[in-house]
Amino acid sequence: MNRSVAPIPRSQRFWLVLGCVASIALTGCVGGPSSASRAPDLRSDVVAVPGCENGRTDQTDLSVGRLPARCTAGAPAPQPLSQPVKLRVSIAFRGEYAAPVLLAQSLGEFQKENLSVEFVTLPTSDAIPQLSQGQLDASVGGYDLSLFNASRIGLTVRAVLGNYYPPSAGDYSVQQTGLWCRRDAFTTPESPNPSETQNLRWGSAVGKSSSGIYYAIAELKKRVPDFNGDALPVINIPSSEMTTGLKNGAIDCAVLIDPVWIDFATPEYVLMATQLPGEPLGSVLFGKSLLRDTPAVGDAFARAVIRTINTHLSGDYHQDPSVMAAIATAINQPVTLLERTSSLTMDWEIRQDTTTRMQQEFIDLDVITAYEHPVPEEKLVDRSFYEHATGRTG
Repeated sequence: MNRSVAPIPRSQRFWLVLGCVASIALTGCVGGPSSASRAPDLRSDVVAVPGCENGRTDQTDLSVGRLPARCTAGAPAPQPLSQPVKLRVSIAFRGEYAAPVLLAQSLGEFQKENLSVEFVTLPTSDAIPQLSQGQLDASVGGYDLSLFNASRIGLTVRAVLGNYYPPSAGDYSVQQTGLWCRRDAFTTPESPNPSETQNLRWGSAVGKSSSGIYYAIAELKKRVPDFNGDALPVINIPSSEMTTGLKNGAIDCAVLIDPVWIDFATPEYVLMATQLPGEPLGSVLFGKSLLRDTPAVGDAFARAVIRTINTHLSGDYHQDPSVMAAIATAINQPVTLLERTSSLTMDWEIRQDTTTRMQQEFIDLDVITAYEHPVPEEKLVDRSFYEHATGRTG
């Protein structure tokens, strides 16, 4: 069931956050308390998990071509909850990046844990206050400024699972997700100078505060060490109008994801920044109901998602017709279009200090002005759920 929920205007989000903090009996958030609050299961100790001997990697490793953590197919084995639990999970939009969670439902991996999921469509920024009060259990999307602000003021929301990174990120011989620009915006269109991108007009639905803007600048700094994003001309333009704006010259550059960039892989456009290699920049967020009330249910959720990756989304899964059919159905995209892109590297781990690096860049860009130093990672990230699921004991 996919139920759309109207986004909350930005001007109201601050007051909604304060309202959620002030009142446990909040009635303005989406839905009622999760059924997770009624689950009696207690969280077990972390023990070794058969098949997950390689289920953990060095969290500091950001090397190009690094191998993600993996268990064998079917692992970690299900540990069904003692009674059925229905969870409410928000998704910013349905894309392949969310396949581990979407397929965990459609292919029965949640069911094996005695879980079912109701999906609602909601931006991460609107999901945060509802997560903090247990009106939503989890949220799938990118890191958001509202997460940093919520954690700074003590709301019970944490990133617990990573999502993906493109396998060819950093390789400019491969056309892929990233910052695409009009060649005619450069002094020498036949050989665009990366340094000139800091003076071009970038389009963004949320200004400089998007993870796409973050990684594009971070990747450009590898090629242009003195790249200055402070005065970067970023034009706010709705996502639905981004490609039109790029085509008609209203903007010069835009971050385009799979499969949108395919229409721009032509001589008139050039890929100027890929996503950062080896580093997931999105996450699954848990709120109060799973972090505090019933972490055993959160462990079951994590097991199902991780098992979905190991069983259905490991390696070049685009070569598996049954998996591709399941993804196409889940995100309402034709298989023929998905086949024109590469399999994503699904990665449930969260790299060390990703949230710190993102915040520091946003502070430097004056996107974050409420505080001068990044919120510490321990207030933003909880790795215990994938550690329990894969048996990390040391």
